[in-house]
Amino acid sequence: MAYLCARMYVPALPAAVSALFLFLGTPMLYYSSIEPFFSHVPATFMVSLTIYLILKWAEKPRSLLAIVAGIAGGMATLTRWQMALPILPFAFLFLRRRAWFDLVLFAIGLCIIAWHPFYTWKWMFGRSLVEIHTENRFIVFPKYVIQVLFSGGRGLFIWSPLTVLALIGVILLRRYNWAISVILLTSFSLQVLINSAVVADWWAGWSFGMRRMTELYPVFVIGLAALLAYNRSVWLRNGIWTISIIGLFYSLLLFVSHLNFINTALPQGDAAWVEITHQLFQSSFRITVQVFREHYGPWAWSRPGP
Repeated sequence: MAYLCARMYVPALPAAVSALFLFLGTPMLYYSSIEPFFSHVPATFMVSLTIYLILKWAEKPRSLLAIVAGIAGGMATLTRWQMALPILPFAFLFLRRRAWFDLVLFAIGLCIIAWHPFYTWKWMFGRSLVEIHTENRFIVFPKYVIQVLFSGGRGLFIWSPLTVLALIGVILLRRYNWAISVILLTSFSLQVLINSAVVADWWAGWSFGMRRMTELYPVFVIGLAALLAYNRSVWLRNGIWTISIIGLFYSLLLFVSHLNFINTALPQGDAAWVEITHQLFQSSFRITVQVFREHYGPWAWSRPGP
C-alpha cells in the first residue's frame, strides 16, 4: 500500500527502494518479526490502506472510495486510537475540491467504527478520554518533543535516521504537489505532538525505537521516494542514495545490536550508541548469532523462553 502511494508521485524504482529501506530501517522490521502481536503492524496497514484510498479518490473522485476510506480509517483508529491524527489531515483533499457529499461519506465511514474506543473507556473508566496506563489523566502539554525525536534511548531520528531523509523528501514534494506535502507534514507533526504529550511514558515502555511512530510508515515512504527520485544533479542524486544506504546499514546494525544487548546485557535496552558500542567492542557477532539461535526464529520455537 505504501509503495502504491509513492508510485502516484515517483517512478517504480525509488518507490520500491523507499518501501523496502523504510521497512528495514524503522521499527516496522522489529514489530513484524520480533513482536508481531503488538498492534503496530496491523495499524500501519490500515493507515496505509486509508491513505491509498484517499489518494486514489483524489485521482478520480468516487463516493464509494470516500466511504471505504472512512471505514479503513475507523479500523485504524480502533486498532490504535491516535491513528485518527495522521488520517484526518487528508480530509483537506475533500475540502479542496469542495466535495461535501464525499466528505460526509468519509466522516460517516470513520465515525461508525472510531467511536468504539472512546465508548469503551467511558464504560471502563468513567471518562471517554483517559490515559490507559495511569487510568488518571489523558494527555498533557506536549513537552517531550525533543526527546521523542532526538533521545538516544528511543528518539525517532536517532533510531531511524532514514526518517530524516524522508521528511526532507516530503518538503521537496511541495514543488510538484504542495497540498500533499503540507498534509504529510501535518500528519507527522500531529503524531509527534500527541506522542510527546503522553503522561505515563513518552518513550513507550520497553520498545524498539519510537514504536508509536511506526504507523507513519506510508508518510515516510512517500517522502523518501520523492527524495530518491530527486534528479537535480548526478552528484546530488548519488549522494542521496549513498546516505540512504548508510542509514539502512546503521538501522540493521542497531537492530541486531539491540537483540544482542537485551539478551546479554540489559533487558530494557539503552541508548542506541551504547547498544552499538556493546555490539562492536564488548560483544561479537558470534554471540549475536547464538542469541538468534536461542531466541528468534523457527529454530528457537522449541526452546524455553528467556
